[in-house]
Amino acid sequence: MFLMIVFVSASLVIMYIFSLRSQLNEVRTNQGNYEEQIQSLSSIQNTDALKVNHKFLESFFTYQTTAERYKKFEPFMTDQGFKATHPSGMELPNSKESVQLSMIGLSRQYIGYATM
Repeated sequence: MFLMIVFVSASLVIMYIFSLRSQLNEVRTNQGNYEEQIQSLSSIQNTDALKVNHKFLESFFTYQTTAERYKKFEPFMTDQGFKATHPSGMELPNSKESVQLSMIGLSRQYIGYATM
């Protein structure tokens, strides 16, 4: 009788160990899949973010008048962020004075560094 209890107990322990190994292999497989998905999403987001940052910087630093500057970068801003850019915080400057600033020739490497 004692031998039978030991045999049944040993069988249950062995079955439990195999069950745990199976679950561990499944978790490792899922982890690998999740890591691949995260890697692919991260590269997509980084590329898109760099494009948007470049467009914002180009619109922010390339303008003829101050009013034109505000119109060009407004699509990249939230309402609250856009209002915070006004010098007085009240309304857009409506100056007709010509100011020229351009990013032409600025390397993409520098733009990528400036946005981080």
